[in-house]
Amino acid sequence: MRNKRCRSIGLTVVAAAAMILWLTTCDDDGPTKPVPVKDYPVYFSAPLASPPILFAFHPVAQRIDSAGIPWKPLFGVTVSADGKRLYIPQPTSVVVVDTDSLALIAELPYRPKWPVAVSPDNNLVAITGDDLYILRTSDYSLVYSDTDITENGHFSANSKAFYCAACWSPECAGMAYRLDMSDTPFVASRQAFSDGGVVHVIPSSDEAKWFLYLTSLVSWGSVFEVYDVKADSIIFQDLLYPGFGDMVLAPNEQHVFYTNPGNGLMIPGGIGFELTVFDVVANEIDTVIADTAFFSDSNWVAPPNLLAVTPDSRWLTILGGSLGLYVLYLFDIPNQRLVFREDWGGVPNFHFLVGLSVQYAK
Repeated sequence: MRNKRCRSIGLTVVAAAAMILWLTTCDDDGPTKPVPVKDYPVYFSAPLASPPILFAFHPVAQRIDSAGIPWKPLFGVTVSADGKRLYIPQPTSVVVVDTDSLALIAELPYRPKWPVAVSPDNNLVAITGDDLYILRTSDYSLVYSDTDITENGHFSANSKAFYCAACWSPECAGMAYRLDMSDTPFVASRQAFSDGGVVHVIPSSDEAKWFLYLTSLVSWGSVFEVYDVKADSIIFQDLLYPGFGDMVLAPNEQHVFYTNPGNGLMIPGGIGFELTVFDVVANEIDTVIADTAFFSDSNWVAPPNLLAVTPDSRWLTILGGSLGLYVLYLFDIPNQRLVFREDWGGVPNFHFLVGLSVQYAK
């Protein structure tokens, strides 16, 4: 594992948008021009610190920048598709902040309960919770709302559809919610799945497949599934115990990554330390990363949990933990190996973390 570096910075430089690393190569004709490599910052936060802390992790440099902020991002920070704005959910509103200066741009008067979702074209944001709100980013005017209980929003690759989990109530155990925004009026549809209640739904870029993370209705745990929309059938299934994890689709759509950490109400006992790498093209599991020495120590267990992939599909950033998130990991996707860990000296010495978010555009 490479050496780690962590430093604190002031408010005006917390999120330097990128670090340029110049790589020079040579061939028979002599040296070529330097090739720029972008270091996309991955954002997360410690909302219960005093003051709350915003972090920007740079995977290439393996550096963590941090700054105190006046807002408490209990539901995680989301960065805009172009990396220029941060959406910080508050108990009763969402604060919009400039990434470089952390200057306040707007405060949106909608109550969130989950991280804000941003569209790939950067024109829309979605706020999920007891109600659903979709707003234009040009002036933050409301373009759609729904009274359904919603969570874990994702826009389609062309930004013309919105997906989320919905309908979590005593009468309804979680459905896939799709909002068609290709024409007006917008049309919402809901779909249930027999193997569990939908927690996450992420569409492929052509929307021909849905990647689902379900809470099982028949066993204690979760299920990862691939749904073929045209065939209306499940074409892959992986039962997870203890489950209650996260999943993310790599931007190049070669892999889906998902985790299995449990919900903190059980002791995994060696189960649940897996990071699963699913091959989208082959429609099968590529590999399972189950390094218990890396994902835990003698003091506490910190299985891989929340996930974010950089837009170049090069790095997978992971927050580890079950009941609370305390450890940051980095996974080198092309080489399929864990390369970085930061635990800030252990749980007793640090506040729990929420996140993760990285920009969509390269």
